[in-house]
Amino acid sequence: MRLIEVIPIKRAVGIETLSYFTTLDIKPGALVTVSVRKKKVYALVIDVREAISAKSEVKGADFEMKKVEQIETNDFLSEAFMRSAKRTADFSASQIGATLFSILPTSLLTELQTLKFPKPAGLKKKENPDTPTPLAEKYIIQGDSEDRFSSYRSTIRQAFAKKTSVALIVPTTEDASYLKTILEKGIEDFTVILHGSLGKKATTEAVNKICTENHPLLVICTAPYLLLARPDMSTIILERAHSRHYKTQYRPYTDLRVFAEYFAEENGNTLFIADAVLPIEHLYHHKEGELHAGEPTKWRMLTTAHVEVTDMTADIKEFRIFGESMNALIKKSKEQNERMIMLVGRKGLSPQTLCGDCQKSVLCHKCGAPVVLYPSPNNPEKTFFMCHHCGERRSSSEVCAYCGSWNLKTIGIGIDLVQKNLKEMYPDVTVFKLDRESCPKELTAKEVADNFMKSPGSILLCTEMALRFIHEKIENVGIVSMDSLLSMPDFRAQERLFYTILTLRSQASHGMVIQTRQASLPVFEYSSKGNILEFYRAEIEARKATGFPPFSTLIKVTIKGKKNEIVEEMKVIQDILAPENVDVFPAFTNSLDGNFVLHGLLKIPKEKWEGKNGESSSENTRALLLQKLKSLPQSSEIRVDPESLL
Repeated sequence: MRLIEVIPIKRAVGIETLSYFTTLDIKPGALVTVSVRKKKVYALVIDVREAISAKSEVKGADFEMKKVEQIETNDFLSEAFMRSAKRTADFSASQIGATLFSILPTSLLTELQTLKFPKPAGLKKKENPDTPTPLAEKYIIQGDSEDRFSSYRSTIRQAFAKKTSVALIVPTTEDASYLKTILEKGIEDFTVILHGSLGKKATTEAVNKICTENHPLLVICTAPYLLLARPDMSTIILERAHSRHYKTQYRPYTDLRVFAEYFAEENGNTLFIADAVLPIEHLYHHKEGELHAGEPTKWRMLTTAHVEVTDMTADIKEFRIFGESMNALIKKSKEQNERMIMLVGRKGLSPQTLCGDCQKSVLCHKCGAPVVLYPSPNNPEKTFFMCHHCGERRSSSEVCAYCGSWNLKTIGIGIDLVQKNLKEMYPDVTVFKLDRESCPKELTAKEVADNFMKSPGSILLCTEMALRFIHEKIENVGIVSMDSLLSMPDFRAQERLFYTILTLRSQASHGMVIQTRQASLPVFEYSSKGNILEFYRAEIEARKATGFPPFSTLIKVTIKGKKNEIVEEMKVIQDILAPENVDVFPAFTNSLDGNFVLHGLLKIPKEKWEGKNGESSSENTRALLLQKLKSLPQSSEIRVDPESLL
């Protein structure tokens, strides 16, 4: 009999490892099925001992040891994958089992009985697993899509000439499908695509191709499929590094970009980090010499379009959706049969409603967030309030909850309000709408985008989500309003706005109009001129003055519950994490489902959290802080490098 130690691949178990016994021939790295709290879950074997050598341990255990249900596969994860997962778990201050749950592709776990993982034949393997892995080189590629894809083709050709494979990591399934059509020309037989939306048959064929093909391959996939990294893989390309889709939406909130970077290091792969405009953190590391230039870095983005920033506060006596420049661009698009993208930053008719008498916002009854005004789907003349945080819906026929006034006024511009005005002012123009409400599924969104591309003279009215479905040049682009983004007290707000404007600017071939009520902000000048360098300089100085990333790692601890109770609970958390300073503040949505929401924020020096300075004292401090964070109650949510502080 053997005693094995396993890591449950489960979102939250509460402990790192569990012990079981088995009579089966099993080895570390195997994937098994075990029973956890009366449920069968997958678990990864990390240690195997003969029971006789652990006899005293078994007898002294204060629990009944269970038997392994069955072995799914005896050779599941590589050492590089396991080390990368462990480092990612530490970076995220999470349990290794929960991290594996977020990293491993569900489609493979559910099909383990039919999918096999044979080792690719005839490929060179590492003779001694204990020998150090060669240091990986890291590069950045910053440029528009045409420049980046040209660089990818060159990299793939060079890798194939050296008889090595390339993994191209993408944030979404749409990116994978599109890049396959762009890059597979001439190497169709040696290009494989893998993502979670593939059917069982397509997944099986892709896995078999990766595991049995002797010729080098280009594997276009989402980050979890690095599980299938071939022994001949030399290069990893991380495309669209700015995308928020790399962050998992559930605990432990794993950043798959971090995992991919760790995997490249552990596996000895050359890593290229790429986007039209890279995140501020990556540009800083490039300036510091930590990331090399894969291609000459583009610090100014060129365009053939005429770009105009319209100040909507100038010479306007009444509120209007479209300024003169926007109206002129719409008419030009219509007359010359040109397509036009029209971006709106918010959903609904209006993102906020205020009382005209007491100036109080109309809030959600459940969570306290500002509600959004929507038109009724059955009767556009009627409206209702909806909360984007908890989903509550209610009639908009109400009085102010504070003073009882009927004088409620809408503030801001939502996509439905723009659609209503377009229909009234330009009834003969075909308008396609693409947002999360109208296109909840990717297939629907892609269909709308495709129909727009086939319809000259039409307008695509959309939110930011539409940008990943539009790949070709568009004659004209209009940004109706994104000022609501700047009203949020978030240190990444200007960077996100800058990235969105430049993404649209790179797609416009003729004209672009940006409407704003904050035209004096430098971000509009930098983005309208495509001046990446000046924006970076201004942003990095602001981050340095406030100690925000890349000069620190932010760790946000969130707890929910009754107000008095969680205030006391946060004090306990502050004591646990001492001597680190924890800034405590209420969430932007300060209540959810009747519970109060409280945040605690730590700013940790970057080198200290990532353990790069090599000093043993700093390493010990980091290990102690990590231990404290992992010891916090499971009711507390931990986000490392959060997308938002709100």
